[in-house]
Amino acid sequence: MRRLWLLCALILLLAALLFVIAGAPARLLAWVVPSSQLSATGYSGTLWNGRAASMAIATPAGPMQLGSVRWRIAPASLLRLSPTARWHSQWGSQALQGRVRWLGGQSLALSDVEFAIDAGVLRGLLPVTVSGRLSGLLSNIVIDNSRLVRLRGQVSWRDAVWRDGDKRFSLGSYALDFRPGRNGSGNDGTRGEVITLEGPLLAGGEVTLSAAGHFALALTLSSEEPIAAPLERALSLVAAPQNDGFLLQLQGNLYPTP
Repeated sequence: MRRLWLLCALILLLAALLFVIAGAPARLLAWVVPSSQLSATGYSGTLWNGRAASMAIATPAGPMQLGSVRWRIAPASLLRLSPTARWHSQWGSQALQGRVRWLGGQSLALSDVEFAIDAGVLRGLLPVTVSGRLSGLLSNIVIDNSRLVRLRGQVSWRDAVWRDGDKRFSLGSYALDFRPGRNGSGNDGTRGEVITLEGPLLAGGEVTLSAAGHFALALTLSSEEPIAAPLERALSLVAAPQNDGFLLQLQGNLYPTP
């Protein structure tokens, strides 16, 4: 009989907790997520099913604006003590959506992440002016203490264009397949393969990212036709000339120490 009462009390406690969360204002999200990782304004709705008029998340290249964000928490995930929410964001032509699950502490797991954004965001990572459309489907992302631990999925760059003042040079369309490192667990980082889908500038190579944030890119660039002189000069400034094109190598750390 005592166990039955304890079970009933536990069920009532969980029901009360769900009721409190369901009615809690959405602005409490700012108390749950550190401001160093997320900033938002214009909260409306509830913590369970809410919206922020403007939201930005911290990235190695600086804050990334998400625009208007909506989310809805799955009730059953609270019973498993692993809160999971579906989310969708819109900012102009930029759209992102997916699922996020709290793993405890400062660890998050994202899944089924779909996005379509302007390639201009690459300007914060590359010393060139480019445009085009980035889109992708990332099946698994694990973030711990604001650092990328695991990444699996594909990102494509369609209609890539390099700009030199008012001049535009078409590059092509490319894909980057991400997967966990050699042991498949993600403990030894993430590896990615670059392939050319179409276009005059052919690119192929590999990118690696360690759990500590060290990254390395080795990319061969070539063309079956003569490369436009302005583009060739620009490539020669960042890549080493080869017999059949250029070799672009970049190394660094996504999380530089102060």
